[in-house]
Amino acid sequence: MTTEDFEKKFNTVLIDKIGKGSWHIKPETKFADLGLNSLDMIEIVIDFENAFFISIPDADIEKLMTVRDVEEYLQNKMGVK
Repeated sequence: MTTEDFEKKFNTVLIDKIGKGSWHIKPETKFADLGLNSLDMIEIVIDFENAFFISIPDADIEKLMTVRDVEEYLQNKMGVK
């Protein structure tokens, strides 16, 4: 997967789940600041798992606090540079 393909899919999943335009979402934005609670986070993780055909362990989910955290985690997991 190219970086461009990754970014497109990542943004699509994120915007679909959050329901806000991309101008509201910056890399340093915390999910809590977007109004996501713990159940919402589980749902968005499942959405990312399904979109990228990966599994994210529960212990790793707790470390994903910002949009950048999730993006970097997924890129590393998938080997996207």
